[in-house]
Amino acid sequence: MPKKNINKTALVVKRNVLNQIEIKEKYMTLQELRFFSIYLAKIDQRDISTRAVRFPLVDFQKIMDLNMWDNTDHFEKTLDKLLQKIVHVPNNIGGYDTFQLFKKSRVGKDKTTNEWFVEINAHDDALKLMFEFKNKYFKYELWNVLNLESRNQIRMYEILKQYENVGEREVSVEQLKKWLGIKSDDYTGSSGFQHFRVKVLEACQKALKEKTDIYYEFKKGKGGRGGKWLTIIFTIHKNKDYKSPVNLEAFTKICPELKENLAKKETYGYTKTKK
Repeated sequence: MPKKNINKTALVVKRNVLNQIEIKEKYMTLQELRFFSIYLAKIDQRDISTRAVRFPLVDFQKIMDLNMWDNTDHFEKTLDKLLQKIVHVPNNIGGYDTFQLFKKSRVGKDKTTNEWFVEINAHDDALKLMFEFKNKYFKYELWNVLNLESRNQIRMYEILKQYENVGEREVSVEQLKKWLGIKSDDYTGSSGFQHFRVKVLEACQKALKEKTDIYYEFKKGKGGRGGKWLTIIFTIHKNKDYKSPVNLEAFTKICPELKENLAKKETYGYTKTKK
């Protein structure tokens, strides 16, 4: 069996509710967000049996920015942190349910290829967030997030991509910080919002325009005392000038098993534009 590469043009299909919940345990790092997007691209959302995803060790190391010479403790801690990621999901009794995204990881050597691999399996309680849904979801090609260089950039892309077809989204500054994984005591004080504007809003704006299939403009929504920004209105546009750095057909000739997975998503309607 030939070695499988990371498919930058695979399709990520993500439920809206999963996109709008806060992933706890010190939030996700840039590398963990990339890993989660790749995991979602590799599973078949209509087939729960695909919940356990296997990565060649070399691919896992690339995703998590691990060096070949990293010691075993560092490698184990990286996997442990993935298993510690928890979510708070609103329930129907006025509260929320808390559980892990992943329940188990395996490291071993493939008997056929004699190559090392890392396998990770979704938690039973998290399956409803990743499988068997027919509406209230959005999608994007994986290369968009793999090209981005910070946690803020990836989360801003996903938050706004969900509303691409609507074209506009108003969100409170405090809620946006939570979705981005920014600590409550960051960007506070008299100059706090100005720093937030420059380091987050404008920096992400530039990155998405240069590296993804959407771009955005933003303006002040509701205001408070002293001109304080309470909400931000985002206008989201399709980035027609930007093209995927990898041609889908060329890539799937190299990785036919990923083309089969994409074909399944087309059958389910995931690749069609949602209204």
